[in-house]
Amino acid sequence: MPVQETSREAYYSVVDTALPETENRVLAALQDVGAMCNRDIALLIDQPINCVTPAVFRLRERGLVTERYRDKHPESQRRVIYWGAV
Repeated sequence: MPVQETSREAYYSVVDTALPETENRVLAALQDVGAMCNRDIALLIDQPINCVTPAVFRLRERGLVTERYRDKHPESQRRVIYWGAV
């Protein structure tokens, strides 16, 4: 069940919303560039993918990031999920 925007705003007005550094950098990258997969995010923010993947997961739990689409990555030809900032 999707969370209403007003509910999200109310929640974050009460709870400390400071994000850890990696999550903040991931979110900023998605807001600036648009939809990207974990691999591209990792390259852009110069962090290992094993740090980016859990950060994306936590941002998804907070409702700040959502799946935009799935496609083959142009370089690896592997199917990946492209994430976007809400």
